[in-house]
Amino acid sequence: WNWVNHVYLSPYLDASYLTSHYGSAQESGAGPLDIHYGGLSQQLTRWSVGVRLGMVVEEAHSTLSPWLQVGEIGYSGDRNPIEMQSIGGQSFAVAGSALPGSALGASAGLDWQGHGPWRFKLAWFGSFASNYHDNGGTALLQYVW
Repeated sequence: WNWVNHVYLSPYLDASYLTSHYGSAQESGAGPLDIHYGGLSQQLTRWSVGVRLGMVVEEAHSTLSPWLQVGEIGYSGDRNPIEMQSIGGQSFAVAGSALPGSALGASAGLDWQGHGPWRFKLAWFGSFASNYHDNGGTALLQYVW
């Protein structure tokens, strides 16, 4: 939807799937304190849905597009991976960081496109749930011919 010439509201939907398998490994040379890492397999699905509010600002030699995005992020599958280790014959489980079933997703960014071949994108993104916080960012410089 496009309001007032250059302001827009756009829905989004994203889904991804990760499958991974790490084989076992052994650290030796410490005699009775040798370490053995068990294998780990993981299947994880991530989805997100929400809306993006943005604006297109035409400048003399470029176009700026600041935007805000808010929605929900969900995870299913192996959200809490556990791997077995043993040191000196004693075995124990090591748990990874648990992902929430769902979280609030928020993002903000600025896209710049020159009237020539250069483009630049800068963004922050985060997800927030009870006892879980994840923040990240990206910067992308492109030359498109």
